[in-house]
Amino acid sequence: MYKYVPGTGISVYQGSASETYAWLEQNTAPIQNISGTSTTYSPRAGQRWEWQLQASLSRTYTEDP
Repeated sequence: MYKYVPGTGISVYQGSASETYAWLEQNTAPIQNISGTSTTYSPRAGQRWEWQLQASLSRTYTEDP
């Protein structure tokens, strides 16, 4: 799994295909940290993987009477 955090770089995690993103992040340490915003990936012959883009945003709202 490749996780990019703006201003921090890319963390690379390794695990089996059946492990979830959350499990890998909580239970394993990155095998590599890459500074910058890009990297390359070369899957084994015959393998296909899917890239997913995910973002989150939160905001606290207080109503002023």
